[in-house]
Amino acid sequence: MIQKIKTIGLSAVILMMVILAAGCSSSSQIQNETTSINAGSFAGINLDTVKAGRFDTGRMWTFDYPPIKYFESAYNFKPSKKWLDNARMSALRFANYCSASFVSADGLVMTNHHCGRESVAKVTKPGEDLFDNGFYAKTLSDERKVPGLYVDQLLLIKDVTNEIQAAINKGKTPEEKVANRIKEMQKIKVSEEKKTGLRIQIVTLYNGAKYSEYGYKRYNDVRLVFSPEAQVGYFGGNDDNFTYPRYDLDVSFFRVYGKDGKPLKTKHYFKWSPNGATAGEPVFIIGNPGRTDRLKTVSELKYMRDIQYPRILKLLNGLANMYSTIIKEHPEKTAELRNRLFGISNSIKAYTGMLKGL
Repeated sequence: MIQKIKTIGLSAVILMMVILAAGCSSSSQIQNETTSINAGSFAGINLDTVKAGRFDTGRMWTFDYPPIKYFESAYNFKPSKKWLDNARMSALRFANYCSASFVSADGLVMTNHHCGRESVAKVTKPGEDLFDNGFYAKTLSDERKVPGLYVDQLLLIKDVTNEIQAAINKGKTPEEKVANRIKEMQKIKVSEEKKTGLRIQIVTLYNGAKYSEYGYKRYNDVRLVFSPEAQVGYFGGNDDNFTYPRYDLDVSFFRVYGKDGKPLKTKHYFKWSPNGATAGEPVFIIGNPGRTDRLKTVSELKYMRDIQYPRILKLLNGLANMYSTIIKEHPEKTAELRNRLFGISNSIKAYTGMLKGL
């Protein structure tokens, strides 16, 4: 994944945007509270030492609402609609668990090494160990189709806030409002899928302040092209995971094929840059992070810190110990269970870091 050269937030396909939440107190209430405080023991002390910033709640934006004027003023870069569309359609959702992108006009797809581990296991033949030894298809005919693997390309974004909000407002009770919301979202999904031929997902943004319709084109014929051996793709193991700079070849390549059985001709893809980024140049990271926690309340964060994350870690550590024991006692199951153990270890390190941050 590309790191920032210059301080800049993530942009995603999901460019995921986070907005400042307005307070609920009235201006007169705030004024009275301020007067009361200043009149007390803190009189004469400037309490407003922390100034609110525009992006205090994060710098991830969806393609629905990219802050173009901000990009222009801060980085002297004004992305055009063509640029944004190309970035959105070059990026992919890899199954339901990873980000990826088209990187050639012939359907070549790049993703992370760990994102491809499950697929590598699925196409491994008896007597092979593609995880330890790696895989490279020398010709198109050597590429291996991965059963059940798909990638989704975001082709359509449409604001459906008014339709859903109108349906919600027809409800008289909270229960009716929730039911109306679900019903309207399903209605839009069914109608739009029939109209567009795309896979429609209704996305809730800002806790229901906005609703977007995302239309994805799904490609089901995805084949493994390259996966480095474990000592290269997973160098340093879990100790180096989430540690930067990290010294490994964290990449896997796949290829999408069309219905005609030939490599897909892709108009939108990220081109190779022989020179790379230069110092001071803004770099965008396009992907599918799925969600952000930057709008959580203090109470929600305390719950995550004191209850949710500790319980998740207890469960994950129990699972890791169980899988480690099974693999130790039954070495023949190593190939079958190793990827699950790696996934669990990855989650343990991630949640441990997030808990420490809280």
